[in-house]
Amino acid sequence: MLREFRESDIDKIMKIWRDGNFKAHNFIPNKYWSDNYMKVQNEYLRKSDTWVYTENKDLQAFISVMQDGYIGALFVIPEIQRDGIGTMLINHCKNLYERLYLNVYEKNVGATMFYKAMGFKKIRVQIDEATQEKEYIMEWSKSDKDKVSVVYLDNSFNEELVKKYANDDILELNCIEVYSENKVDNINNIDIRPLLVKSELGVRVKDHIALIAAFSRAFRNKKAVLYINNSNNYDMLENLLKDFIKVKKINLLVVLQKPFLIEGNKKIKQSEVLEQKYNMFPIYKCNYDQKGEKLSFKDAFYKRDEECLKEIKEICKNFNDFKTNKE
Repeated sequence: MLREFRESDIDKIMKIWRDGNFKAHNFIPNKYWSDNYMKVQNEYLRKSDTWVYTENKDLQAFISVMQDGYIGALFVIPEIQRDGIGTMLINHCKNLYERLYLNVYEKNVGATMFYKAMGFKKIRVQIDEATQEKEYIMEWSKSDKDKVSVVYLDNSFNEELVKKYANDDILELNCIEVYSENKVDNINNIDIRPLLVKSELGVRVKDHIALIAAFSRAFRNKKAVLYINNSNNYDMLENLLKDFIKVKKINLLVVLQKPFLIEGNKKIKQSEVLEQKYNMFPIYKCNYDQKGEKLSFKDAFYKRDEECLKEIKEICKNFNDFKTNKE
């Protein structure tokens, strides 16, 4: 039975909390959890909305959620784990909140996989100052089904743009690294370079299963924008990507950047090649041009991405009504 927390539940809840942390976080000294026991009991639990699961009046699981949708605790006793109790508790909260989010340690692989299966997405990586352990911020939102994945092929969005759009109500930014030499250091960048063998003839895929998993991470929504700025020689990879889009029935829009004059005729020809490669999808050409702006090369690229994202967001507000402007 699922019911609201009662004051008489406190001792049982705290025992489940302590034992659960000892087991799930064996990479953190037990003393850390013991030292925080009273703070959790007297402060955090009192400020949270808590629901418990009981069987034959025996409390066996609970979930605590702060007012802003932050899940401070979700614990199920070992004897009934994998019986769907955690799923029931999460689904109960999904009916009450527009948005849920939480912290989960990277080393707690089981919990990370569970939350991913429940529709939570990793939105940030950080170091927990108290334990010095790497942790994920994961989020679920009712509005996620209306979001559009914007996938930058073979390049990276500037870190400032990633932060700016981190909580955007429409766009979700991701990058697929293929040839780029950029250092991949944020969760939005999906590095497939270890899965590929590069040569003058293009690329060969070493691990198709891992590649499809990477595509799935990038294209997490049924509506997506493929944002491209060049035409490197990876036809085989692009064919696999196009097949993935079709099989997953993703509503895709291809967005091409307008080459700068300073980038020369080669870049303009590359843009024409891209139109031919992706002519089975609607194509939109961003209109930003740096004419009249005195910017460094680096700043010009940032400005182009920034302006293109503004255009993409306007398009995505009426995504289903989009018509190509490639003519």
